[in-house]
Amino acid sequence: MQVKDIRYVLHSKPSEPRTYNLLTVSEVGAAMVEDGNLTRPRDLYVVAKDPPLLRLFETDEKYDPLQYPSLFPYGDLGWTYTDVYANGAKYRNKRKMSLREHVSYRLFQKVDDQTALHQGGRLFQQWGVDQRAKCEQEKLQWVAKNQKELRAELYHGISDALLNEETITLDEGELLI
Repeated sequence: MQVKDIRYVLHSKPSEPRTYNLLTVSEVGAAMVEDGNLTRPRDLYVVAKDPPLLRLFETDEKYDPLQYPSLFPYGDLGWTYTDVYANGAKYRNKRKMSLREHVSYRLFQKVDDQTALHQGGRLFQQWGVDQRAKCEQEKLQWVAKNQKELRAELYHGISDALLNEETITLDEGELLI
């Protein structure tokens, strides 16, 4: 497995007197580095007392309780591709629940809900950012796998024309597929 080293360097500008270098907000953010390989998901390695090393992908139902044990103290399982609606219900002619729907369900605070998830503070924010990153990754994987259904090959002529220097364009606008 090849590991990429990423280094963040933050520099202050001492010449600007109105800049405050200390943190002034308690927000959590994400930086997603994409190298074009959508088939390699983010994963989590679990080291037990006895080998072997256990590798969990972000789509494994045990990923969230192991990544955030404080938010899921009872080991509530997270989302996986095989999640279905309760009682075999169908929604929009499908039985399987999407990751976005699962996260929406978790984010909705129920009456008399005393779960640790909504009381997690910044860890809850980090969980939310992580779920959003997983949703974006799922969308990108869907687009990459469904290029025929999107008929993406029809748009190569448009991009070639835009790259051609001889093409006269007044306002290129925005290309949406």
